Amino acid sequence: MDISTNAAGLKLSSPLLPGSGPLTGDAERILYLARQGLGAIVTKTIAPEAAEVGRPCIAGNRTMIFNSEAWSEHPASQWIGEYLPEVRNQCDTPIIASVGYDDEDLKQMVPQLEPLVAGYEYIPRYVGKDFDEVKRIVAVLRGLTKKPVWVKMNANISDPVGFAASCRESGADGIVAITSLGPNMVIDIEHRRPLIGTADGYRSSSTSRIRNRGRPLVSR
Repeated sequence: MDISTNAAGLKLSSPLLPGSGPLTGDAERILYLARQGLGAIVTKTIAPEAAEVGRPCIAGNRTMIFNSEAWSEHPASQWIGEYLPEVRNQCDTPIIASVGYDDEDLKQMVPQLEPLVAGYEYIPRYVGKDFDEVKRIVAVLRGLTKKPVWVKMNANISDPVGFAASCRESGADGIVAITSLGPNMVIDIEHRRPLIGTADGYRSSSTSRIRNRGRPLVSR
């Protein structure tokens, strides 16, 4: 059965892609997923500096996974100099680089990423009701590449239509919906403390409820 599709001019053998996150956090994991027949791979979010990720940072049960991760714990230099060249040498699955966060970060990274990736996912770190900053940074990214650009929508956004319109006006090819759900907290009853999380105990969750939250945002 032919399930190939086209996304912003990018030919994909399958419409199934992994979300940016721990499963795409280095070359070994990306290559494993590529062998599963996915249409493309979205990297864990790349930034100039590595994130400081506390441990433990992931826990789960039968219905959901909790995480307190930020962006990649590996700096952009390692992705550009090691992981992405290794992936490109071993597979032809399109690689979409998830990148953040401000315009200076993008100006530094995108020219070096250009020969290594097929497109970009930009994830705004904080978005309120004023989309001017997102619009400005998306325009910067659009000016740095002719490859497809998608912008990731936060699960808590109150005006998805306004967000999408702002991104489109700046040249984005599409919207990725949505991020994990949060902030929230899970308590380890036995030890009387948060199970995982930041210093404040907050974390995000991935669960079937993401579909329930994502569908109305996409529909609008």
